[in-house]
Amino acid sequence: MGLPEGQVCGVWVCAMPRLAGKTIVIIGAGADGAGPLAQRLALLGAQVIAIGPHEAPLLRLARLHPEKIEVLAMDFHDLAACRRLARLWGREPVHGLINLMPLAAPVEPAQRALETVVAIMRPALVAGQGAVVCLATTPATAIAPVNAQGGAHARLAAVAFGAHQQHMALLAQARAAQGITVAMVALAPGLALAASAPLLAFLSAAPRPNLAGLCFPLRCGAQSD
Repeated sequence: MGLPEGQVCGVWVCAMPRLAGKTIVIIGAGADGAGPLAQRLALLGAQVIAIGPHEAPLLRLARLHPEKIEVLAMDFHDLAACRRLARLWGREPVHGLINLMPLAAPVEPAQRALETVVAIMRPALVAGQGAVVCLATTPATAIAPVNAQGGAHARLAAVAFGAHQQHMALLAQARAAQGITVAMVALAPGLALAASAPLLAFLSAAPRPNLAGLCFPLRCGAQSD
């Protein structure tokens, strides 16, 4: 069974919590649209740590808000690098861990990478009573039927999405006792990552254990200011 669907309540959009004093870590920060999302979170007051495997896009991202966005180039498939990060970070609180790593079949490498990140950041997430939130685009097959051309690709994307939902549900159960809220945001196709900033701010601003394990759909037309 996958994550149950949560409702995107209007108050989360219209009354965004401020994030002053909060630390938000974005992994997979080289993804398209990661820059505007990081900038939105920084403008809400968060200290944003953007992590990805390639330095060039991270440096461009850092220039969007140098005082609030720091970057780190590393690959979470590199276990030695993960151990170094765990030692350096320690128990410095993390209030939000945002996963932008792409979903694709086979899904196991992405799932293992996420589990590695959550494991090494666990003391920091516990200290911050933080949220782990995965952003993913809703497959086209969940929005409307697809034609034969490109249908196989769409069906494969839907399978990967469903597998990821199941994985997140299990991760939510495993981490709930540690005070870590695990949730998922499903964006409509074509919706910019930055549209999720109000919801991410809501989930990261304070502990939300009652929302653990939910999947929140964001559809076109959702406010982002």
